[in-house]
Amino acid sequence: MKTLKIIMILLFAEIFISGCKEKPKAVEIVPNLESIYLPSQSADIPVKEEDKKMIDKDIIEAIKSLRKEGLKGTIPIIGKEKGWKPTILYIVSLRLFINKNGTIDKIKDLPTFGATMLDTGETLYTDAETLDKELALKMVNWKYKPAKEFGHAIKSWVDLFVKVKMKPDDSYNIESSNYASNLPNQFSRDTLYKMPTRDEAFIRLDIEPKPITKIKPKYPEQAKLNGISGTVYVRILIDTTGKPITATIIKSDNEIFNKPSIDAAMKFRFSPAERDNRHFSVYVVIPFKYKL
Repeated sequence: MKTLKIIMILLFAEIFISGCKEKPKAVEIVPNLESIYLPSQSADIPVKEEDKKMIDKDIIEAIKSLRKEGLKGTIPIIGKEKGWKPTILYIVSLRLFINKNGTIDKIKDLPTFGATMLDTGETLYTDAETLDKELALKMVNWKYKPAKEFGHAIKSWVDLFVKVKMKPDDSYNIESSNYASNLPNQFSRDTLYKMPTRDEAFIRLDIEPKPITKIKPKYPEQAKLNGISGTVYVRILIDTTGKPITATIIKSDNEIFNKPSIDAAMKFRFSPAERDNRHFSVYVVIPFKYKL
């Protein structure tokens, strides 16, 4: 009988200890915000000029707040003397989730679109999380025109892409900007001209974009000396005015031609893409041929 009591005590003790053990945590389920905030039906959501200036100002102010960190968060440049100051490239690539009132509820960092080519003496700021936190403080004052569906305001998302350079003299220059694009991630599909609809399908344009300013890329001297030729295909994301926002190498016969192709592509200018008398952001693919 005593033995049975001891066994029962030990059994209850085991059950009690097991119950006190911390339960394993479940894998976090992240909400699909893109199913709550829909892509706008208009690729060129109206952003007033004064609002664009405020956005530019806030982005620069957020970047200025990072100056106290020096070169922390940037790609190191080897072999430079102490005290030397590079030009720092900042890339803001965010998805903005906008409510029915046109103000921003949430933001999500996006992969940087396109190839990032740095010139001599330049470095890239890579700590997106720190920059996003500084920007989030500024965004409470940003105002977009609410997206509408069947005449009613809806929650929507747009993508913001801005490139800023801080020069050694602490001056700032916005290299390129797109305040409200609803293009899906450019790595999802490839086509010559693409625009999103609610199901991200391909749609026909009334007027396709045409190059109005063409730039011939510089033939690399090393390639000339070694008799190298080839073709590079560059995918360019152009905004609603026909100005390039990003450029990405999608096929290259030789990496030596990549940088001059990107440089030339970013200097192209296009006539705007149109559908239903509205301008849209689209992708175009340009081949650059290098022949001796």
